[in-house]
Amino acid sequence: MEQEGKVCFRYLKNISKRFWFFFNKIGFAAVFKEKLVDTSFVIGGTVILRCKAQGNPFPRIFWYRNDEFIIEDDRIQFAQGEDGLCTLTITHCKASDIGIYRCVARNVYGDASCKARLLIGGKTILFK
Repeated sequence: MEQEGKVCFRYLKNISKRFWFFFNKIGFAAVFKEKLVDTSFVIGGTVILRCKAQGNPFPRIFWYRNDEFIIEDDRIQFAQGEDGLCTLTITHCKASDIGIYRCVARNVYGDASCKARLLIGGKTILFK
């Protein structure tokens, strides 16, 4: 009886290893767990746009402003964390930074995108 229990345990252990291996090999398209939100900034300040992407394999991230691909420079930096957090940081903001920003997450199974407006912030002035 004890021998049967050992054989049964080994059999279940092998099945669970195979299942775990199979489960981890299943891929899925990129998705956003948290999307960009409309944000405002102050001229000369810093703004950070944030979203969170997932996918298997982990997606590559691309940023666009008004449908034009953004290239990193000394003012504009991208970051992507292991937890899926994707950020676009703009320092020394200028009026020309306003626009519609879009983040695209892409892997072999598919793409996802989210977008938000970036506006100049400050006090609202009412005219009578």
